[in-house]
Amino acid sequence: MLMAANSAAQILPAVAAPLITRIYDPRQFGIMAVVLAAFGILAPIACLRYDIAIVLPEREEEAAQIAALSLAIPTGLATVLTMLLVVAEHLALQNRIQLVVPSLLEMLPAGIFLLGFQLTAHAWSLRIHHFRLVALATFFQALITIVVQLALGRILAPTVSTLVIGSLCGYAVASLIYAPLLIRAVLPSLRAHATAKGIVAALRQYRRFPLITGPYAFLGQFSVRGAFFVIGIWMPPSIVGQYALAQRVAFLPVSTASTALGQIFYSRASRRLDEPKTNDVVHTILRVSPWIIGPFFLLLAFFGTHLFGFVFGARWIQAGQFAAILAGASLLKTSTSWLDRVFDIRSRQHIALTLEFAFAALALVAMDVVLGRTHNANAAVAAYALGVGVFFLVWATVAIKVANFNSRIIFDYLASTVCMGATMTIAYTLLHWLRAPLSGQVALTVLLAATLCALGFRQMRTRIAAAG
Repeated sequence: MLMAANSAAQILPAVAAPLITRIYDPRQFGIMAVVLAAFGILAPIACLRYDIAIVLPEREEEAAQIAALSLAIPTGLATVLTMLLVVAEHLALQNRIQLVVPSLLEMLPAGIFLLGFQLTAHAWSLRIHHFRLVALATFFQALITIVVQLALGRILAPTVSTLVIGSLCGYAVASLIYAPLLIRAVLPSLRAHATAKGIVAALRQYRRFPLITGPYAFLGQFSVRGAFFVIGIWMPPSIVGQYALAQRVAFLPVSTASTALGQIFYSRASRRLDEPKTNDVVHTILRVSPWIIGPFFLLLAFFGTHLFGFVFGARWIQAGQFAAILAGASLLKTSTSWLDRVFDIRSRQHIALTLEFAFAALALVAMDVVLGRTHNANAAVAAYALGVGVFFLVWATVAIKVANFNSRIIFDYLASTVCMGATMTIAYTLLHWLRAPLSGQVALTVLLAATLCALGFRQMRTRIAAAG
């Protein structure tokens, strides 16, 4: 259910993207990308990660104390952000910053407030295994965002403000969907159990979440979204917009498959990580997932420039080049990033924090250095993509070790990924050598990708069913 909802939530923007890119230009996309990057960096710490801890306690009384924290913290953060941005708007700032501050003021305070409400209800839904509600909120948030952005862009004018309003409407609708749960389950639990003494106790008991998991999540977002700021320092907003579209498409499966897998894995493994079945399921997913999702990443690497020009319009060809460069890194991230909950379950968040800090520093510094020396955006994106790929290989290896899973898992994953890549590359090279027309190359490569995906999915279902 979560996989379907997350898939739909990503497919809707993907389907609407050709319309969006014909209404909004790369410059508007670039400014909005910086705004969403700032929001995305702050979003994981909207509740200081206390929302994640709601799932863990056995007793509802303890969960209620944590939920009270999760609802109070975003309200304070939104208030502080409003004051800071109002002051920033009235200061004499650099020209490029002046372009972004009004949109930040529109997006950040209201967005953080709504997000805090949503994260708390989301975590409570996972706690009680109410996955249908999570699925509905995820789907309708994406749908309303796209509908409002398209409608306002056509009816009023295509501006950054209409993009911001669309995003806020999506968060508002998701909050409304969660409202019945909050009213019927969370608030009564708060009234019955939440006390000042209990909240302070929860604040201390789960302090590792704001002290370690929070900075880790912040760095995780900064390592991804910080690229917008780095590119924005050296390049005009239009290039930021090109990269934003490329990243959205190239990392689409991360939000689809990895988010759903991460939610399910955390919900089920939080108390059953040491069961042999968990090891078997993780082994199966890592070994088979490259065959299910990998072929489509290679399609992007092979034909990204042509596809972007055809689907999104001629002015977005640069985005196709970026997407082709990012494809391999996105494959590695999609198939391994869902293991991040292992560090929470084992209370080893400091390891994840150290890894994330090293990655954020190295990847973004590499991108900045390449841009500063060459002013070549493609080379800078390639340096960043290499950093992403290496990081997630290391990440998966460490996560497997922390979980005390069989170390063979990571070797099988690598072997599976290499075999899949070789299969697709040989087929593509053969078609190119035979000088097949571009349309024929695309059609036959898509057919091969779909075949490999179907075989991989069948294998995964069989193995997971056998594991019980």
